[in-house]
Amino acid sequence: MRSFVRSIQGKRLFATTVAVLSLALIIALRFVNPDFLTSIRELTFDGYQRLNPIERLNSKVQVIEIDEASIEALGQWPWPRTKLATLVETLAGLGAQVIAFDMVFSEADRLSPASLLKSLDLPSESIRDRLASMPDNDDAFAATIAKNKVVLGFALKNGTAAITPRRTASFAFTGHNPASSTPSFASALTNLPKLESAASGIGSITLSVADSGGIVRRIPLVVANGADLYPSFVTETLRVALGARTIAVKTPKHLRDEAQTTSGISSIKIGPYQVPTTYDGALWSQFRPYNPSQAISAHELMKARSAATFRNQIEGHIVLIGASATGLLDLRTTPLKENVPGVTIHAQGIEQILAQDFLTRPDWANGAEILATGIVGLIVIAAFAVFGSLVSALTSATMLTGLLLGSWFLFKDFGLLLDPVFPVASTIAVFAICAAFFYILLDREKRFIRQAFGQYLAPSLVQQLEERHDSLALGGEMKEITVMFLDIRDFTSLAEQLEPDEVIQFLNHLFSPLSQIIQHNSGMIDKYQGDSIMAIWNAPIDVKDHANCSCKAAQEMLACVDRLNAEDAFGFKARNLKKPEVRVGIGLNTGEACVGNIGSLQRFNYSAIGDTVNIAARIESCTKRADTDFLVSQTTSQLATNFAFKKVGTFQLKGKVNNSQLFTFEN
Repeated sequence: MRSFVRSIQGKRLFATTVAVLSLALIIALRFVNPDFLTSIRELTFDGYQRLNPIERLNSKVQVIEIDEASIEALGQWPWPRTKLATLVETLAGLGAQVIAFDMVFSEADRLSPASLLKSLDLPSESIRDRLASMPDNDDAFAATIAKNKVVLGFALKNGTAAITPRRTASFAFTGHNPASSTPSFASALTNLPKLESAASGIGSITLSVADSGGIVRRIPLVVANGADLYPSFVTETLRVALGARTIAVKTPKHLRDEAQTTSGISSIKIGPYQVPTTYDGALWSQFRPYNPSQAISAHELMKARSAATFRNQIEGHIVLIGASATGLLDLRTTPLKENVPGVTIHAQGIEQILAQDFLTRPDWANGAEILATGIVGLIVIAAFAVFGSLVSALTSATMLTGLLLGSWFLFKDFGLLLDPVFPVASTIAVFAICAAFFYILLDREKRFIRQAFGQYLAPSLVQQLEERHDSLALGGEMKEITVMFLDIRDFTSLAEQLEPDEVIQFLNHLFSPLSQIIQHNSGMIDKYQGDSIMAIWNAPIDVKDHANCSCKAAQEMLACVDRLNAEDAFGFKARNLKKPEVRVGIGLNTGEACVGNIGSLQRFNYSAIGDTVNIAARIESCTKRADTDFLVSQTTSQLATNFAFKKVGTFQLKGKVNNSQLFTFEN
């Protein structure tokens, strides 16, 4: 037993070492932070938003949509710039604080008189002269823009042409210039120069390009061209609305040292509003469910007979104009699994800033998640090594629950984005590794033995097998054993008088005490086969005096049957069955047999085969002919020295040439 304990200790130490090394590799993986971990983390945060979407914030932001109805009523897009000028004038007249177009006017108006003059082959010179004298649509639009607070957009694009928009905002830095950390662009899709010159502000309308799965989770607040920062559409619209001239960009404290060569962004200040950002200067967007009725259709606004119809929704509001019509290709997917117009995402970003209601992933989040992974993993390993699987499982479950609930409540109550998935997955992985090494490598033999022999051997013999598990190798060995066969007399006739469920109950009632007697006398129940029991002694574990043990078991089994009959334990006498008493026949034989695990690699049973087994079965079948309940072979009678036997007679056993002498108990 001592060597077995040493083996357990060695395996336990090895398994603990492997688990700790595995935990170290898991933590190293988190430091590398591959894309798939980022994707899983973001999907988790998406799920949080779906579970707890925000209500519409009480802010002064209004969206004007160029929707399907507007396209149908006012014609295909793009509309004449004069129509957009009218839209601006209408909004300005209703008291809009600022008007921002979530679009780029990169080409001249194709419906401008000059453009029509070039594209149409007009036969009349007077018509051509009249068109040439008419004002240009873009000039009219630019004039309207210049008279009002209007913000235009530009879009980032890949290209070699160094095209950049006009910079309308200035930046102040607390620390290094963080341009290298922000989304950068080499070229941009910009507005016509005359429109840009007239605009109060120009911002990037490109939404986050770093988000995985095509889902918009973050709204960039700044972008960079080289060392020059440009505001995003959200930032610039808010700056113009507030009348601010400078946007303050704050870098993390640990990156403000002059010796630092890298930089990043921790927050951006627009007027009085401080906005926490990601490292690259983006706002984590907290979405509310999309409700088209909260937007105003451009068509409805322009056809309104009375300006007062929409005044309450426009006056003093930041007004964003964007496309929602499907054909205009400005639909984006949010974490709520909704396809919404891009202008709605910009509007919700401004709403969050005005309400100062943010989702944030603090600088210490990565460190906290890694630390939690390490601490929880070590606790699980220690619990497994010291207390075993049950305590470790309970510890793991407690830790997992704490991590999940903690992350959820930090999100729900404080808007903090802390990833529970990696620590939870790491805990499960560590638990699985421990289970593999503590159970598969350490307890596999014990569990196998208990599963294979727990119902057929006495507990003391099972324990011996656990200490000598090498004796159960798949294959076989020749070994002297004693084999018992027990059969119920006239079982067929008895079964015909009973219902099927009564037959099963009867067999279980009879076999249960008989099986206990076999196990108590160091025997192994090989199998139950219908109304018979096969048992063996001296296998799989050595049993001294196995012949004596088997005879003692047979004697006790016969006495047990007599007692059950006397008690009418089966109720057959009360029911007046033809043969109310149960009789059994028992045959014993001792000799060499092949014992081992017989079957396949997938399923096998420990059993015995050979002539010794066959003879034992034949001896049992002779009990009825000999008018006795018990017969043993001559070999068994000679080895069972604790019992006195008498010769019953000589019998011709089926399949045997020579006759066999059979014996029974003297008394």
